[in-house]
Amino acid sequence: SADTTRVYAEQLNHYYMFGGWNHVSAAYGKFHFDAKISNSSSIYSETSRLKTQTELKTDLLYCLTPELRTGLTGMFFAFQDGQTSHAYDYDQGRAGLKADYRKNLYSVTLESGYAAETRLDIRDMGWYGGLQLDRSRAGLLFYPELNWDYSRMGNRRNYTFDNKVSFRIRNDSSLKDHFSAGFKAYNREYYVTREADTEERLNLAAYLENRLYYPFSKRVGLEHTLAFSSSRDGLTFSYYSEDETRTRRLLTLQNDIRLRGQIGAFRGSVGFINDYKQSRTTATNPGMTLPADYIFDKKNVIARVSWRLSEGDSLYVSYLGSLLYYDTPDTNNYDDRDELSYSVSPAWHHRMGPYTSLTLSGNLFLHHYVYLFHQRSAQNHWNRVYSIRSEVTTHIPGVIRWRSQQELYANYFVYDYEDSAFVHVQSMVFRGLKLQQNIQYHFGPLWYLQGYAFLRVEDNGLLDWEAFIQELTDSKYTVKLELSPGFRKGKVNCSAGPIFSYRRDFRYLDIHNPVESYRSLRLGGQISLQIANILTLNYRLEQIDQSGAARVYNQSGNMRFNLAF
Repeated sequence: SADTTRVYAEQLNHYYMFGGWNHVSAAYGKFHFDAKISNSSSIYSETSRLKTQTELKTDLLYCLTPELRTGLTGMFFAFQDGQTSHAYDYDQGRAGLKADYRKNLYSVTLESGYAAETRLDIRDMGWYGGLQLDRSRAGLLFYPELNWDYSRMGNRRNYTFDNKVSFRIRNDSSLKDHFSAGFKAYNREYYVTREADTEERLNLAAYLENRLYYPFSKRVGLEHTLAFSSSRDGLTFSYYSEDETRTRRLLTLQNDIRLRGQIGAFRGSVGFINDYKQSRTTATNPGMTLPADYIFDKKNVIARVSWRLSEGDSLYVSYLGSLLYYDTPDTNNYDDRDELSYSVSPAWHHRMGPYTSLTLSGNLFLHHYVYLFHQRSAQNHWNRVYSIRSEVTTHIPGVIRWRSQQELYANYFVYDYEDSAFVHVQSMVFRGLKLQQNIQYHFGPLWYLQGYAFLRVEDNGLLDWEAFIQELTDSKYTVKLELSPGFRKGKVNCSAGPIFSYRRDFRYLDIHNPVESYRSLRLGGQISLQIANILTLNYRLEQIDQSGAARVYNQSGNMRFNLAF
């Protein structure tokens, strides 16, 4: 028998979220009981608007044989929406008979019974049936999966059909291949007015995927992943008192091929990835407004190389080159564009001693955004991002764990045709510095102290890229401090302490005269308690004072309770 419970609560100004879930499983002789319940709710206190969702599932089964169980099953789902005066409240309940059979890694489940649901104050009653077939993943060659669910309530029918077949091959030479194919059908017919007008949504999807690993030698291998899917999403509804249909077809193809190898101290990989999508939407009524059709074709070249220089030094370099082709067949749509991206990320890792290590890294990201039609060419731009980071980590077991992180970054957003006549300056530069410290110091086997410090300074401004001149428009800085003394003995670990956060924003009338535009001060505390794997509790309370607003209090927390017999 096992019982697991978790509850949580969060607050953001006048908005609250809370909920929880529970799972109980128990066996009494030949009887097996299993129940799951979950609830999630949100409240906006100013107007008392509430959304809540509850779901309950329960089974009581009797073992006729070691492989066969049968008994009763039930399900209830309810959604309430106070934001719309409960106009879209919905609930569904089921009660029926269930049987499952398990043998030779296969599992077959059958269930059927009474079903009822209420939407827009219209209540329908009927019946449902379901079938599930599965095989344990321990099967290496072949396993099927089937999930079928059908319900008939009033004049409406809903069904789900999800079928999948997979093959796995593995031999002594480390050759691996995993092929899977499937078909999904999803149909929902629901009320859209209190006069019992309905809409029907039918989604059909077929897909296949193959993942192959082929070793050329002990140190060099080829990975290839191919995935294809085709879906049709149809909606039947009433449009100006006529029954109409809108259909969206989506085709996707993904091809990923990578070569991996290791020679001495060098380890690397190089690959090519192609992501292709094609969307088409049609309707029986030509007067309907439809989303734009498109072709999305993105090609990526990726590479990663690592070199172990010595016992204490390693060097890593990652590269990404990407070209996106986006086309819309509609001649009145000017979103057609090309996007070219480059990214290079080097990193050096150095072990300074038995307890301390240093990592220096950086990133260069260049992105060129080019519209193909002159109607939008004024939006063509380069996005250039540069960053450099350092991290120092010290870990002496039982004494101290300290991590220091520093980062300096800049983002230059430059338009291609900004120097043309009568075009205003739009190019921007965004710069920042971030410092972060995490430390945990142990005074002995029982007591410790946790600390956290954070500083971020940022500014924005107009940019003349050619002259490399910035005109400041605004800036801000943020400071965060947390301190938590803690106690640990056996399976009990608890800590509590104050938290502090301060932020100031400025606008610049000119470079020498900043004016405060925003200020925020947060004061509060936090507490944490853990008792083995039985109980985990975290709670945080903050008082927030900010310019132009009344004082508010934010709360957040979660509690998890586990009990196993």
